[in-house]
Amino acid sequence: MTCPTIFPKIKSLLLALAVLPAMAYAQTTIPADKLTAVSDEMYKKGNENYILVDAIKDGLINLNERYNFTYENGHIRLNGEKVPSDLRKGYEDKLERLLVTTGKGLDTRMYYRGDGVKEKDILNENSSFRNKEDILKQHDEIVKQHEEIRKQHKEIEKQHEEIRKQHEVIAKQHEAIRKQHAEIAKDMEEITRTNVEAGKKQTEYTDRIIAAMVKDGLVTKNKPMHIQWNLKGIYVNDKKLTGELFQKYNEMFEQEAGFKLKQPDDGVEITKNDTKSMTKASN
Repeated sequence: MTCPTIFPKIKSLLLALAVLPAMAYAQTTIPADKLTAVSDEMYKKGNENYILVDAIKDGLINLNERYNFTYENGHIRLNGEKVPSDLRKGYEDKLERLLVTTGKGLDTRMYYRGDGVKEKDILNENSSFRNKEDILKQHDEIVKQHEEIRKQHKEIEKQHEEIRKQHEVIAKQHEAIRKQHAEIAKDMEEITRTNVEAGKKQTEYTDRIIAAMVKDGLVTKNKPMHIQWNLKGIYVNDKKLTGELFQKYNEMFEQEAGFKLKQPDDGVEITKNDTKSMTKASN
């Protein structure tokens, strides 16, 4: 018995079906109109995941199965295979329109892969799968905020560095002032010591001059007295010394005071009363 002859067109169709990729026309439990609505919504948002929903609707990939998607030089491949010729142009034209609309450009290269698209992610309008672009925008906004914070931190660090330098300058100024104060204190201590020594010396030579005048009967011990030595002469209680007494006490004043009279303001004045004694010397 011979087999019936197969018409040539039917034979070609059978051969084409035989070599059709195994990935084609897989089934999904989600209604096609629902998949179309979800895809359209994602497309309007600029979410490139729409193409996976279309691929599931058209049976090019299966739910919950690993997938990879590439776009390069205007061609789309799903799981390493070109989109079937009857769908290819529609897929590629639609993606190119999205790339132009989102400003990415037709020279964009894309590559995605995953462990499988889940039905719940397609049906949940709040899933990250359906809101990829929103998440990316949020991420970009967070990155911008972080960059702004980084700039603010950098500015704060710059201000802190400037403050630190100012503190260093102030610290140096304080140290310089401290040293100046120490020098002044040292000078004051030296001046005080010198004055004390000078006062002690004045007291000592004043006592010797008074003792000599007491001995000569010019003044009385423990009585008020006023003695002056200057260019006008030597006056003891307003009486001017002359002759040998002047010579004696002029030499004594020069020796004891340590200087000779040259200027009108030069001299020594000794005053004593019942309550205090005072000696002024200038040269």
